[in-house]
Amino acid sequence: MSVPAGYKATEVGVIPEDWEVKTLAGVCRQIVDGTHFTPTYTQDGVPFYSVENVTANDFKNVKYISERDHEFQNRRCNPEKGDILMTRIGSLADTRLIDWDVRASIYVSLALLKVGDEIDPLYLYAYSRSHPFKQSVENRSLMSAVPKKINMGAIGDVPVPVPPTETEQAAIAEALSDVDEAIAAQEAVIAKKRALKTATMQALLSGTRRLPGFGAPTRSGRFKQTEVGAIPEDWDCTDLGRHALKVGSGKTPTGGNVRYKSSGRAFVRSQNVGWGSLVLDDLIFIDEATHAEFPATELEPGDVLLNITGASIGRSALADRRVAAGNVNQHVCIIRPKANELNPGFLCSFLLSAAGQSQIDSFQAGGNREGLNFKQVRAFAVPIPPTVSEQTAIAETLSDMDQEIAMTETKLVKLRHLKSGMMQQLLTGKIRLI
Repeated sequence: MSVPAGYKATEVGVIPEDWEVKTLAGVCRQIVDGTHFTPTYTQDGVPFYSVENVTANDFKNVKYISERDHEFQNRRCNPEKGDILMTRIGSLADTRLIDWDVRASIYVSLALLKVGDEIDPLYLYAYSRSHPFKQSVENRSLMSAVPKKINMGAIGDVPVPVPPTETEQAAIAEALSDVDEAIAAQEAVIAKKRALKTATMQALLSGTRRLPGFGAPTRSGRFKQTEVGAIPEDWDCTDLGRHALKVGSGKTPTGGNVRYKSSGRAFVRSQNVGWGSLVLDDLIFIDEATHAEFPATELEPGDVLLNITGASIGRSALADRRVAAGNVNQHVCIIRPKANELNPGFLCSFLLSAAGQSQIDSFQAGGNREGLNFKQVRAFAVPIPPTVSEQTAIAETLSDMDQEIAMTETKLVKLRHLKSGMMQQLLTGKIRLI
């Protein structure tokens, strides 16, 4: 490996010559795990943190223990502001900085890193969230342990690259923190847009909100009760089968994986049907001879695809030109609405709505979501606006919101990629901020 001038090869990779490699034990004044016994939980009292709180970054929905149990544990472990929590059993090396005033206890599945005076806590926290750190923890874990586990002594041996001054450490931490804030802000925007989409979907699909040109908002006395709840009087609520040219699924070619190709006719499986959109990263194909075996399952643009078996039952998306003229397997139902009666986008949105999913659940034995048959699919009660043009307008409105959410999610992905690149450059000294 070629090492540039001014750098050196170390166990954590190539770093500047003036950086040091220390261990967690060397940069922490104490590393300790939590209580080794499962306490009796109480309605309130002292918060008791476990792996779930760290991995979800949720320290509000916590369990509680008594003051007595807390005082007993404090003899060995006393979390304080500025400490770092790290998962060490089950999920490995997830970390969270305690940046709030805390009075809590922790379980044995967590390690508490009390940061020493010679390293910036925010820098150590930033490094603990990097891939090299997580890999170092993984490499030192007990490979045969179920669940996964790393011993306390091994945690102390994890190497950490340390810039020579706390000023440089703080600059690196601040730069990465700025990106974290941008990511958090983008996540908040996405959450708001999704909440707005859910509310808009509920209003439009129930007719409590009518789009311009399609009637005034329904007033009291102009609703009627149906299987799907109250809808406008000029809407209908009928079985899906009455408005479908086709309700059916395909099957898997005999011979399994050997029949799949890298090109040819698209072959859509349940994993390709997402919540409102196709997921085609792992799309497979079949040849013309195999396609000819299933002429009744050839897809057309605008077909509504619905997963009818397995854990993904209820997911629905529209077939488009990318999969048109392809086929589906037995886990995916093709619903082909009559063009002059039911808009495919409207139907897909309804199937994904709370009312649609509730019907799917109602057909499952004991709520296990085991599977749907075609008779049940045809029996779905669907609220239908009086004109296809109103259905289309509703579908387009919701589709526009989906596209806006997708664009926002793309920005989030780019921010996360930026963060990953910055970590690689800053935490190895390839870019120096000081």
